[in-house]
Amino acid sequence: MSGVIKLLIYSVLFLSIVGTAQAFSDMASAPSKAPEAPQVSGTVVETMNAGGYTYVRIENEGMEAWAAVPETQVMVGEKVGVAKGMVMTNFTSKSLDRTFRAILFSQRIIRL
Repeated sequence: MSGVIKLLIYSVLFLSIVGTAQAFSDMASAPSKAPEAPQVSGTVVETMNAGGYTYVRIENEGMEAWAAVPETQVMVGEKVGVAKGMVMTNFTSKSLDRTFRAILFSQRIIRL
């Protein structure tokens, strides 16, 4: 076999091995598709929209928590979770003219 043909064959083999190794590497580093665990979950007992946010009061086993997410549709009686976020204490909402002793600010509601 001529040297040029051998070089071409080795090049093709090398590129296919590298491509396969890259595919396995991409699969190993792919993010997990496991569902996100909510920081707070329960039944919506009160909801209101103001200032671009949806405020929800959630009850779970006698405990209540407030959360705020970017404005979205949610109904009283719906079972939801709230994605992990930041808890603020003594937060005053100027648009609601109301102070929350503690409220979780999050990016989204998780439908349960």
